[in-house]
Amino acid sequence: MPDGSHWQYAAHQMRKFFAVNHQWRYFFPELMVLNHQLQQRDKNVTAAYTRMEAGNALKLHDERQAKLKQHAALLWSAEDRLTALRDEEQRMVRYICQQALSGKLQLHGPGGKNLYNDLVGIVEGQLHVTREETSDMTFNQPLEDFYRTLTMQVHPEGHSICKCGGSAHDKSVAGCLRLKELDTGAAPEGEPGPDYSYAVDEVCAGCPQNIRVKALMPYWAAAVDEAMLALASSSDGVRDAAKERVAFLEGVIAELCYEN
Repeated sequence: MPDGSHWQYAAHQMRKFFAVNHQWRYFFPELMVLNHQLQQRDKNVTAAYTRMEAGNALKLHDERQAKLKQHAALLWSAEDRLTALRDEEQRMVRYICQQALSGKLQLHGPGGKNLYNDLVGIVEGQLHVTREETSDMTFNQPLEDFYRTLTMQVHPEGHSICKCGGSAHDKSVAGCLRLKELDTGAAPEGEPGPDYSYAVDEVCAGCPQNIRVKALMPYWAAAVDEAMLALASSSDGVRDAAKERVAFLEGVIAELCYEN
C-alpha cells in the first residue's frame, strides 16, 4: 500500500481478483473454464465475478491511456494544421498588401480599392507622424497590426479573393449572404462566414469584400469563351442572357488589364 502496509486479501476478494485477471488478462477465455476453477454451480455467478469495477482497470487501463495519448496527438495535429493554415493566410495577406503598396500588384474590385486606400492611408499617416528617422520595425508596425486584422481566401472557383471575415460588419455587407437572406431568410449575422454556394462571380463583383487581381485572369478568360458559345444558341432568351454575360465579363477583363 502507499503507506507501506500490506493488504491482506480475504478469500472472497482473492477469488474475485483471480476471476477478473483470468477473464481480462487472457482476453475473454471460455467462461466455463473459470467456472470450473472457482467450483461454482451457476455460471451467472461466475460471470458476475468478472463484472467488478476493477476488471475494467486491469485490461482497459493501458488501452485507455493509449487512446488518450492518441486522441491528444490528433488534437495537437489538428491544432497544428489550423495554425499552419492561419500562418499561410497571413503570408498571403502580407504578400498582397506589400505588392500593392510597391505598385507591383493592382487591386481591383470594391474590396481591392478599399484595401488599397486603407494601406495608403496607414503609410501616409506614418510619414506624417514620423518626420525624423525611425527604424523600419517602428514604421512598419501599424501595417503589421493591420495585416493581422485581415482575412483573405481565394474563392473556390478562382475568380477573386474574398476578404470577408466573421465579424458582424463583414457579414452584413457580404453579397453572398445578402443573396442567401433573400433566398432563404437566413440572417447574415447568424452565418459563420461567407457562403460560397451563393457567391457566383456576378454577385461577388459588386461585393465590398471582393478583391480581383490579374493573376486570376484565366477564370475570366474561360468564362468569356463559355459565354461566347451561348451566343450561338437558337433561343432568343439564351442569346440575350449571353450578351449581358459577355458584356459583364469583358468589363471585368478590361478592369484587370487596366494599368494605373
